[in-house]
Amino acid sequence: MGRPLRKDTIEAMELVASGKTLSKQVGYNKYHVVEDADEIVRLAEVEDLDNGDVVLVLHDGEDDYPVIKIMKHLFQTTNGAYAYTLDAEGKPVFESKDISVNSDPTPTLTISATPADATVVLTADGYEQKGNKITVATGTEVAIAVSKEGYDSYEANKVVEENETLEIALERTVAELPAASATLDGAAVEATIVHAPVAETYYEGDVVTFSATYTDAEEHNYAGSEEVTLPHAEPVVITLALVEEPVEEPAGE
Repeated sequence: MGRPLRKDTIEAMELVASGKTLSKQVGYNKYHVVEDADEIVRLAEVEDLDNGDVVLVLHDGEDDYPVIKIMKHLFQTTNGAYAYTLDAEGKPVFESKDISVNSDPTPTLTISATPADATVVLTADGYEQKGNKITVATGTEVAIAVSKEGYDSYEANKVVEENETLEIALERTVAELPAASATLDGAAVEATIVHAPVAETYYEGDVVTFSATYTDAEEHNYAGSEEVTLPHAEPVVITLALVEEPVEEPAGE
């Protein structure tokens, strides 16, 4: 029956080392890591007689394979890859993973977002980072969040099995035009009100100009305008002012 792993060994196993090779700093006494009769995996330290380095070796019941990479919950050997979890006694329980030696056990997920300045947040195994790339162990689920002011946010989960780039295009957030009215000397009047530009759909961030014209009973003309940026929750109130009529010059004799 194997002994529980030393604390420093466990910490080494839990490193996200992404390509870091093992040498003397991760070589300890031999441990059996599965207790039952079907034990197929164990860890051992082996001294490389060529250069004297002590390396970690994984034994699958038949052969010994040097561990060439160590990541969070995943070992890659010269023969394949093994995932593990730690049991209540702090010992790892291994499971063979269908990963070829030539595959990348730490694939990278890249997010190509439109617009390009959108904020990308990637979360895996409780770790959150801003940026459009994350490198994880194969089979890790990554939570993806992409956002930008004026656009609908995007959220999804993705299990990363290989190097992959996801194209994510955010949709602009639709905005409603506010109601508009006009006042003359502080009192509401029934003016003619138009807006520009005219479009089938308006979006957050669009700038719209409302213009009003009004003629009173004495045929005095009034006009005014207000420019707003959508979304604009409050009604637009346009203050009218008298339109000065051009003075006609007397005709020359």
